[in-house]
Amino acid sequence: MNCKICSVCAKNAGYPPVKTEMETLLKIRKGFSIARFGDGEIGVQQGSGYTREDRNALLTMELTDVLHKKLDNLLIGIPTMDPKGTKYKNWVRHIVRYAKIIPKNRQYWSAFISRPDCGEWMLNREYALEMQKIWLGKGKITVVCSEGDRNKLLQVIQATNEVHLVEAPWSGAYLEIDRMYDEVVDAGNQIAILSHGVSATCLAYRLARHTKIQAVDIGSIGGFLAKMLLGDKWNEGDPV
Repeated sequence: MNCKICSVCAKNAGYPPVKTEMETLLKIRKGFSIARFGDGEIGVQQGSGYTREDRNALLTMELTDVLHKKLDNLLIGIPTMDPKGTKYKNWVRHIVRYAKIIPKNRQYWSAFISRPDCGEWMLNREYALEMQKIWLGKGKITVVCSEGDRNKLLQVIQATNEVHLVEAPWSGAYLEIDRMYDEVVDAGNQIAILSHGVSATCLAYRLARHTKIQAVDIGSIGGFLAKMLLGDKWNEGDPV
């Protein structure tokens, strides 16, 4: 008889407990930075390539550091493996492999804060408003993203805050991470919102480790936020 992995099996596999999306947003709104690991980041950490990053040993090493070196001001986001999740069956297939590489001696937070497709409780304007509170009323915000003024996330934040844009290439952003880091620091703003693939995980870690800037690795949620907050058209799976 084949056993389908359930939440009990997940616990037995050694996968650590993970805070919910709302718990994670509330913690970020208290000033914590976050670096997120999804399938792309975990794959690269294990030595593979990624659609937006070629295989890179230095990137693999840095992602390993992010997972293993604790910083008091940095949350680590990983897949929740919540059985109620919309895409639980897709994620739970990887649980044994993920459990082998994720350290057990720390608290984890949801990597799905920017994946509303993974939980129907996020597919509403109320959730978008809760995320918007990360930067609302916080003055000038640094945004690191690709596609310039066409970027949906940038447009959403510009609707409420003055923004300093740091351009990230759509692919191969890790090769320019030093330049992006310097530009974020030079901007001198309190918060940096990062949306540039796997390299955002590393940039959030560097900023949390070496500066007082709150770095939020927010992923590709710009299209969803634009639909909920600006009224733009958006379909699941659309880029930022």
